[in-house]
Amino acid sequence: MAMVWFTVIVGTFLGWVTLRSGSVWPAVIGHAAINGISGLPLLLVQAEPILLLGPAPTGFIASLVWTLLAIGLFWSPKALAAPNENTNAIDI
Repeated sequence: MAMVWFTVIVGTFLGWVTLRSGSVWPAVIGHAAINGISGLPLLLVQAEPILLLGPAPTGFIASLVWTLLAIGLFWSPKALAAPNENTNAIDI
């Protein structure tokens, strides 16, 4: 359940990055960075696995930040609008 939740939340952000940039490469780099960094907190935590939350509470804590970001993207009316072709800046 934790992996499904995290995938949906981070997928929302990576999808937004792809739509706003017009390229898949920022999402590819973001996905690689998330994969590379996600295991680092497990080196510092010695906890019993919680089957509902994942192997450690660090994944749950990290998903809270991603959840707030995804809610912010859906809350902002400009976030999901098509980017303006005249400017290169990203407005949120």
